[in-house]
Amino acid sequence: MKAAPGHALGVASGLLGTFANVGMVFSSDAAILVASSSIGMRQEFAIFVGTSTLSRRTADAFTVGVHAAFYSSTALMAVAAVLPAARARPGRATPGSVADAWSGSDGGPRCG
Repeated sequence: MKAAPGHALGVASGLLGTFANVGMVFSSDAAILVASSSIGMRQEFAIFVGTSTLSRRTADAFTVGVHAAFYSSTALMAVAAVLPAARARPGRATPGSVADAWSGSDGGPRCG
């Protein structure tokens, strides 16, 4: 939000909210996908559809699935941490310079 020009704060806020919602949906879907793919079909139905009792075998399968989901999420977060760190090299543009490039003397975007 700091790098967004004043006349575009509403657009920046809308994009921020949209990407936050998409990220939450994607992460929960990815966790369920990884957890369900790491266990058998019978245990998957017992866990996600529901049964009256949860056997030790089904509980162990669920734990394996949750661990797989956490490991894959940790790997994605590590990649997400490395990418900006690799990009932040000396001599590159800062967020303030991006906002300066977009705001012309009249407050609108510069053309050229």
